[in-house]
Amino acid sequence: MKNDELTDLINSITLEVKDDVKCGNKQLTKFKLPKEAQTEKVITALKNSLSNYKNVYIEGEYICLEHPDMPK
Repeated sequence: MKNDELTDLINSITLEVKDDVKCGNKQLTKFKLPKEAQTEKVITALKNSLSNYKNVYIEGEYICLEHPDMPK
């Protein structure tokens, strides 16, 4: 996966999280990774880029992002 493809993927994941939060899902977003992103190198880069989330983990072909606690 090239750098611009990785950047596009990170942007897509971020938009998905924003859409989830907007729809009321303030706890967890699951994003299906494309086949070419399901490598150790890409997953490590994603986890590093998305470190502002409470927890980032892989579940099968999905990257799961636990949203940080939202102020009340």
